[in-house]
Amino acid sequence: MAEEQDKKDDEKLEFDSTGQAIGYISLDQARVLALQHARDNREFYGRRYAQRDLVWEVISADETEDYYQVRLSWQPAGRFRGEPGVEQFTIDKTGPIEFRQIIRQPGLARSFIIGVAIAIVLAATRATIGGLFASGLTPPLVPRPR
Repeated sequence: MAEEQDKKDDEKLEFDSTGQAIGYISLDQARVLALQHARDNREFYGRRYAQRDLVWEVISADETEDYYQVRLSWQPAGRFRGEPGVEQFTIDKTGPIEFRQIIRQPGLARSFIIGVAIAIVLAATRATIGGLFASGLTPPLVPRPR
């Protein structure tokens, strides 16, 4: 009886010349769909990235029985020092995107953050010392003639 049902289901499906079921998208099409959707819906990334130029790369694409799982990395275009963000799409084999989630936001490299912190500390130190000299609270480095 189960075999009869499977046979009826197979008869309902139509296949094209490559063996793909008509009405279903391929894994390659799912990759392109995820990239297009990410490009066209940047507000999903929040205010920080919604208006910026971004670049995407497919880092994995897997097929399950009913869905495609596509993971993209994304980051601001141009010179970006850090780790790219990662998001995942779940795409029905008939084409609709069922689920989209951000796995990780892009993050700046630690060396860049440390460099910026050092620059801020040095600038604050210079401003403090300059302010002390300007106010006359610290004696000048050169002795005054007597």
